[in-house]
Amino acid sequence: MSGAKPTVIFFDCWYTLFTSDMADDLKRICDVLKVPFNRPFVKHFEHAFMTKPGLDQHVWARQLLKALGLPRSSRLTGTIVEIIESGFARQRPYDDALETLEQFRHKYRLGLISNTSQAAFEQLDQTFALSERFDYITNSYAVGAIKPDRAIFSAALELAQVPAEQAIMIGDNPLDDMAGAQAAGFGRTILLDRRNRFPSFLGRIDNLYQIGTLDA
Repeated sequence: MSGAKPTVIFFDCWYTLFTSDMADDLKRICDVLKVPFNRPFVKHFEHAFMTKPGLDQHVWARQLLKALGLPRSSRLTGTIVEIIESGFARQRPYDDALETLEQFRHKYRLGLISNTSQAAFEQLDQTFALSERFDYITNSYAVGAIKPDRAIFSAALELAQVPAEQAIMIGDNPLDDMAGAQAAGFGRTILLDRRNRFPSFLGRIDNLYQIGTLDA
């Protein structure tokens, strides 16, 4: 980290600290819409649901259908919303997540950088008191940009008032989390590969207990 000790650790939210079976839900949506489940679809979904504040999922469902060039029918819109909202009840932390946050918060300031909808995040915050666990929370719907856009990482650094070289990013996606943070100048990035999707990625870990010391 160029000799700089970390002062803020930023975490990704989904598939790093929490899971909601979102990937399975998105696959169900793809099956309904008869479109392939791939990164372009995921990005269409994120742009539709996660780049503006608002709790009415029907608005974002219609935007997704428009982006995909599909008819914005009430049937398709309702089905998408039903699948998405059913996932809110399955939002839960990984076994190592809350313990790790509690351990780190005694030594570092903690931040959260998340691609998320306002509805999903507010449900998660109410259930697990994220506003009390993190010093800084930067969500895509508030910034108007999704990872790996440099803007969301820059917004997080500005909120925390920390030099980029003193920030660490821990996330599950090499493009959205690692590349985005690196482009913003973060001093260090750590890939948490819980699902063994990137076995050749150097320095990857598969659980938060493997992080070890962050001061070196």
